Amino acid sequence: MYKNKSEIIKRDIDKIMFNNVKTVKLPQEKRVINLLKEEDEISIIYKNFQKITFHDHSEATTNRVSHGDMNLKVEKYKSIQDIQESDESVRTKLYLTLYKSKTTFNVIKEKFIDFFPYVENIKIEPISSKKILQEIPFIQIKEKGIEHWIDERQLSSGMLRTLLHISELYLGANGTVILVDEFENSLGINCIDEMTNELIIHKRDLQFIITSHHPYIINNINYANWKIVTRNAGNVSSRDATDFNLSKSKHEAFTQLINLDEYSEGVDV
Repeated sequence: MYKNKSEIIKRDIDKIMFNNVKTVKLPQEKRVINLLKEEDEISIIYKNFQKITFHDHSEATTNRVSHGDMNLKVEKYKSIQDIQESDESVRTKLYLTLYKSKTTFNVIKEKFIDFFPYVENIKIEPISSKKILQEIPFIQIKEKGIEHWIDERQLSSGMLRTLLHISELYLGANGTVILVDEFENSLGINCIDEMTNELIIHKRDLQFIITSHHPYIINNINYANWKIVTRNAGNVSSRDATDFNLSKSKHEAFTQLINLDEYSEGVDV
């Protein structure tokens, strides 16, 4: 690890050097940043690494919190800013927002309805069921022309993923880096278009790092922001689009991209 081009941490199989001083023996399976997080030079790095999140929204019932626990969290967080800066999951943040900032919740809801016009309402509350031992809050939607509410276990993975991605835009802590692998997975064509646009135009201090093979996503993100990732056996490298002399035309750049020799070996963007 370097700071202002000066090496501050070096680790090999035998030792860890911190500012050119050998540290005490530390567990090999632990990250150096975690081990040295109390040091002034490392603490800010550790805190910012904590703002990097990898979200897999493919499972509808992961990271469940009981209703009783949720009530404690409702008391704990006093404002939408507190919720945003917390390390709660995006699902929990969405639930808390319903109680602490109805305005923000309604913005998220209306944005979701823009994606799916046949939806007329969203709520998050426990479901009474013999199969659920605790009162666990579930995301539920109300479709036009259908009397009953549909809970998230019955939603398409694309609908649920879209709602959670939208929520991330409004509920992530400032400075958060959100990693999304295969961004297009489970998203229908309308969701891919709109969700990509939302990432581009959002105004908050968030950074999204997404991987994709989808032409619409790639073409609608400025190629100056592309990182072309290639793998040769165990060696993975990331290069700027400018390294490949791609055209400034979006369509031509994508066409050139898929015709690169590297593409046959496996390219991700």
